[in-house]
Amino acid sequence: MSQDKPKAGMYLRQLGVKNFRSCYDLEIDFQPGITLLVGENNSGKSNVIEALRLATTPLNRRSTRWFDEVDLSHGREGQEAQFRAMYDGLTAAQRAHYIAALDVGSNQAAYTTTYKRDEVRQQMRPTVTVGPVDGPDAEPDKRDQIAHVYLAPLRDAQRELDSSDGNRLLRIIRYLTEEDEQEAFRAQANDSFTQLKEHPVLTSTTKEIQGHLRELTDSVRGQTVEVTLNRPGSNGDSIS
Repeated sequence: MSQDKPKAGMYLRQLGVKNFRSCYDLEIDFQPGITLLVGENNSGKSNVIEALRLATTPLNRRSTRWFDEVDLSHGREGQEAQFRAMYDGLTAAQRAHYIAALDVGSNQAAYTTTYKRDEVRQQMRPTVTVGPVDGPDAEPDKRDQIAHVYLAPLRDAQRELDSSDGNRLLRIIRYLTEEDEQEAFRAQANDSFTQLKEHPVLTSTTKEIQGHLRELTDSVRGQTVEVTLNRPGSNGDSIS
């Protein structure tokens, strides 16, 4: 018997961007699941991602993206830039949690981040307002709980996904697949590793290396070598 998947819950419904690079005045709608941004080179896809990074908090709380005056749209260098994030699908508990930013008519929460030049410090500084009337952000710790995870662009997908750092691929797998699918994949991978251990390529290589090692060490202290693959959960190529 098939069962309907649970609703996605709170998600980014819309992002409004003003005076940021090529985004003079733009509104982007998002879906509860996955939203794909498709366009030609230099059409502004990266600007949308950068805007999201500036409008929300990094999950690890360590910002790697700051707003600079060069980010202001051409011809509007003297104006402020603005990012408005609208969230929908809030549960009853989330509506209470984000009550300060909530529009009770639509049950959507809104946070607006405005970057304006600070003439004293000679830099762009952000201020955040909340809700449909852009009131003061009295609970910034609540806003910080809406966080993003940024994955740097894959310029060479095959090379980077096949690299020794499997964290990038792991995050993608965990997001796009169900937990039972991941568990079945781990089980099959474990079986495959066991079978590969007996493959002639590995056994022959082990035998040759062991022969040379025996000549060097047996007279003092015998040692054993094994050529194999890292098991899931170990360092290197792993599935965990």
